[in-house]
Amino acid sequence: MYEKKYNKSAKIREENEKCGWINRKKMLLYLLNSELSGLILNEEAVHVRRQNTEIN
Repeated sequence: MYEKKYNKSAKIREENEKCGWINRKKMLLYLLNSELSGLILNEEAVHVRRQNTEIN
């Protein structure tokens, strides 16, 4: 009985750890994507500013 309960608790703990790891990976990917998007937008803004100064 105790062993069965222990195994169930171990399985639940293992599943929780997997979910935690997946959520951390998702958050990291989200942050990296946000950072890359910001860099791309910044680069586009710099490019537009350069074009505007060349025209004037």
